[in-house]
Amino acid sequence: MPVPEELKLTYEDYLNLPDDGKRHEIIDGEHYMTPAPQTRHQIVLVNLTRILSDYTVDNDSGYVMVAPTDVLLSETTIVQPDLLFIPKEREDIIKKNFIEGAPDLIVEILSPGREKLDRVTKMKHYAAFGVREYWLIDHEARILEQYVLKGQLFQRAGVFTDDFSSLLFPGLTISLSNIFKGPGF
Repeated sequence: MPVPEELKLTYEDYLNLPDDGKRHEIIDGEHYMTPAPQTRHQIVLVNLTRILSDYTVDNDSGYVMVAPTDVLLSETTIVQPDLLFIPKEREDIIKKNFIEGAPDLIVEILSPGREKLDRVTKMKHYAAFGVREYWLIDHEARILEQYVLKGQLFQRAGVFTDDFSSLLFPGLTISLSNIFKGPGF
């Protein structure tokens, strides 16, 4: 149910939320909180971060960041994606305390109880604010869904279980076996 305009939380309200070790986000003025992610979630995040960071450093092509990094999409939409990428030519959106505007890539790793938030709520907002690509990773099913922005909506470019690539990282082929690697896999 939409939050009435006069009750919508803002970035100022966000800054006053408790520092309790949980991830807090405000989406269209509504507060969302989640506990720390599962260990397999974090293993996938570290593995993907290493792959994309190595690529961006080797190619001097941009910046990869992980949660908790505040992304200020609007005064009433502040998110902390699991991973984001900003190309070097857009580095001006990287401010001292937050990212101001839409990164080119946002990655969310699905967690129990948050799937609707990532698949519906966040996806809609990320598209509306101009995120070029959105990846959803399901570490239980060992798949990656890649969505590409067309107009103001995401279109699914593919569901991958093996290798995939993105126009954001020319020449890079990512093997999912290198992402789903570690204890529990």
